[in-house]
Amino acid sequence: MKSFKPFPGFIVIEPEPKSNTAGDFILSEGSQEKTFFGKVRAVGKQRKDEEIICEVGDRVLFNKWASNELTIDGKKYQFLRANEILAIVPENAKSN
Repeated sequence: MKSFKPFPGFIVIEPEPKSNTAGDFILSEGSQEKTFFGKVRAVGKQRKDEEIICEVGDRVLFNKWASNELTIDGKKYQFLRANEILAIVPENAKSN
């Protein structure tokens, strides 16, 4: 994964196992089908026309329909545009 560098404006996320909660967030059943939580593993350079606010290591909420799945070294990752991130979720948020 270290040699993998996305093009400007794109990021790579390692999805977390499915759950209906993420800290203080409870997802509706319909939302669980469309959204995932994961860790940002690679960030492309910032494009001139958009700001990238997440960093490698951030825990994020993203829409699975906006991403493409890829496998690197036997692990599955989601590849998407940085502006498709819905939220940065705190690591220390308590579980419900």
